[in-house]
Amino acid sequence: MTAQADGAGAWRAVLPASPVVRLFGLSMIEAGRPLQAQGYVAVTPEGSAAQLRAGAGAVVMGAPTREPRILAVDFDRKGGTVVSGAGPPMAAPKLRIDGRERGDVRTDAAGRFSLALNEPLAPGSHELEVGQGAPRDPVRAIVSPAESLTLAPFVAARTETGWRIDWMTPGGGVQTTLLIAPRGPAP
Repeated sequence: MTAQADGAGAWRAVLPASPVVRLFGLSMIEAGRPLQAQGYVAVTPEGSAAQLRAGAGAVVMGAPTREPRILAVDFDRKGGTVVSGAGPPMAAPKLRIDGRERGDVRTDAAGRFSLALNEPLAPGSHELEVGQGAPRDPVRAIVSPAESLTLAPFVAARTETGWRIDWMTPGGGVQTTLLIAPRGPAP
């Protein structure tokens, strides 16, 4: 698939509906040289999109939210974890995992945050919360080994909280991204 950028560098691709998650690599030609974008863009059947980044947290596309929300959880085979989301620009909500405070989050000017945990998450089910003052809107994340990627570069499965994508990083490693579906009232 190709798309043409306008004078400001903006482009748009219209995709047909799909019942499965799709991953796209983005690249462009500049001065005769190919340039590859960081990671991949995942598009869910519901139409939401996220940039999957190796060794970092996913960037879920969309506007900031009025309240801090967890939008993605990324982890590797060793339990190294990054929690990402959105909230009011320049806010400082708290992150709790299994009832224990795990760090101060800082949203940027666009209202996005990404926090790498200083300790790995053990395999199993974990409750994650983020919020100003008392965290709320808990998200359940199940940390487990990635699916085998011998037949395809990624495997996606619907979960109770959204989508789980096990994907091969450009360096050959495997990373899991949990995309958390929006819940409750509109952000």
